[in-house]
Amino acid sequence: MAFLIYYFLYFIDYLGVLIFLRLLTKIKSHIKIEFSVNLNLKRVKNMGRVIIASRSENLSSTIRTIVVRDGYEVAAVVTGQYDLMRQAKALSPNIIIIDGDLNLEISLVEMLLMEQQGVLLVGKSFQKSYYQQSPYLEFCEKPIQPSLLLMTLRLLTKYTKTVRQLESKISKLEQRQKTDKLIQEAKRALQQYENMSEDEAHRYIQRRSMELRVSKLEFANRIIKRFEKKA
Repeated sequence: MAFLIYYFLYFIDYLGVLIFLRLLTKIKSHIKIEFSVNLNLKRVKNMGRVIIASRSENLSSTIRTIVVRDGYEVAAVVTGQYDLMRQAKALSPNIIIIDGDLNLEISLVEMLLMEQQGVLLVGKSFQKSYYQQSPYLEFCEKPIQPSLLLMTLRLLTKYTKTVRQLESKISKLEQRQKTDKLIQEAKRALQQYENMSEDEAHRYIQRRSMELRVSKLEFANRIIKRFEKKA
């Protein structure tokens, strides 16, 4: 009897171990799935588009691996300055990563900087002195250290994005000021030559621009040109 009880207890213990192992397997599987999902979410996060310019397949591959893991999209890899300019215009990247050993013409890089294109130069320390200082230019020394490359790339990406947003706002404000100035000039012309009040001139410009399906700026220009002949 005691023998049977012993084996019964042993079987219960064995069954408990099996259940525990199955439960542990499920937990580990769940952890792996969660980790994979989180990892994929991090990779999906779009940090920006980059173009890599280098003749070295090894360097291009290394940089691609580093930046893609951080959430950047590599829009193109080019090996010459003609391809670089063509792809830069076609793809509008956030940052162009240029290998200093590609020996691009300095004037070409300076032209990119003048167009407010973010450029990350990867090269030897003395190559940095070839270029004039610019807020759109950063330098990362070879051999590449992934953490340093990513830190520099992130800072440059954030800076260029902020500057472009500010410039867009400034451009919109300037356009709005120009529009308001021309509309005011058109109103004065209507008041002078058509004996309208300011409110009547305003409503006239608003109504006629909608009827003609043109912007108020374009219609104001038409009014100004029409009365310039009478002046």
